[in-house]
Order: sequence, then C-alpha cells, then structure tokens
Amino acid sequence: MTAPQRPRPARKRALHKFIPGLINCVQFEEFMVNYFEGTLPPARRMSFNAHLKVCRECRDYLAAYKQTIELG
Repeated sequence: MTAPQRPRPARKRALHKFIPGLINCVQFEEFMVNYFEGTLPPARRMSFNAHLKVCRECRDYLAAYKQTIELG
C-alpha cells in the first residue's frame, strides 16, 4: 500500500535546489520508523530535521504518527 501523493508547492521544489541533501516528503515517510527507533545515521537525521523545519504537512504527519504510537 502506498501513501497518497501530497501536493508539492513550488517553494518546496525550489528548496531542494538550494539545500543539498534535503529529503523529500516520500523519503521523510520512509525514514520515520528509523527516526523513532533512533537508528537514522547522523547525516540523515539532520536532513530529516531540516525537512521538518520547511514542511508543515510532514510536521503534522509526524505529530499524528507519534500520537498513534503513544496510544498503542
């Protein structure tokens, strides 16, 4: 099962040109489990956190994911 595609505003696409190594929303979702398990390598964790700073949708998604884990 694949996650629904999220719209990518032009400003997000532009950020990827100016911030080398910035992950996209699909990669963000792929790394979430490792993020919570603490197994992301330091460079990938930095990129994950940088993505959080620029993507409101992923911040909301991460908060909902975290809440689900806490309730489970």
